[in-house]
Amino acid sequence: MNCKKKPLGKQSHRETSKEYSLDQLLAKSSKDDFVLSDEDKCWLNGSLVERKPKINQ
Repeated sequence: MNCKKKPLGKQSHRETSKEYSLDQLLAKSSKDDFVLSDEDKCWLNGSLVERKPKINQ
């Protein structure tokens, strides 16, 4: 996927430097209306589609 090869943005660098787990990212994202940039969401997209409904329940 091209998304993985893109350089990290300011937002993504800040988030990944904290080493959030995927669960934490998803929980944070659903609350904060996505802190991740579109590039960062791209590589998470498969997991987001599968796991997001669990957070909303």
